Amino acid sequence: MKETVEDVAHQIFFDICERKPTDIDIFFLEGIHFPKIVYLPRMTVYCPLPREINKNTIYEGIVFSDYESGKKTIWNLFFASICHAAGHANVTNFNKYWKWIKGKNEKQAYKVIEFIEDIKVNDFLAKSFPEYFQEINKIDETFKIINERNQKEKNRKYIKKRFVEKFNFKSLNIDKIKQNILESSDETTDKLIEIADLLYYNERDRKS
Repeated sequence: MKETVEDVAHQIFFDICERKPTDIDIFFLEGIHFPKIVYLPRMTVYCPLPREINKNTIYEGIVFSDYESGKKTIWNLFFASICHAAGHANVTNFNKYWKWIKGKNEKQAYKVIEFIEDIKVNDFLAKSFPEYFQEINKIDETFKIINERNQKEKNRKYIKKRFVEKFNFKSLNIDKIKQNILESSDETTDKLIEIADLLYYNERDRKS
């Protein structure tokens, strides 16, 4: 029996996340635009599939008017999404933020968590799956080119939802913050929570 795209993606996902299929639920859906991970009470991953609307193929907010010429980019983006989500399934432990997030602006707090965990995921993929990570970087560059081109043409119907919004880094030593994130221990969360506080209150003060 011939493997489907979902079968291949399923295998890649669990190879990277190093978890059993009984531990995580993963769904491939045409009805969503962007990947989504629900960490609690059980990790559940929702991955968008390319879909056709008005004879255009849409994936992750980008409209491809010609599937044949754009299919390599479309499926490369799909591959990158699977790898990134699997990296989070391997690395991210949302429980360590559970107490920290209470009483805070939820949107802002999640933005901080995603920023921190993205750094850890990228480091994990770069070290454990360097070939995949190199391809993901190439895909990211392609994404930037497509978005820049669409902005110039002013005809985008969708805007790529960034996994992490930009922070106000002018007053922060971002390289040092990244280093501290990567040096933080999974056994103790004190250092990570200090970084989360720094990012959260820096952004809050900027907006106040």
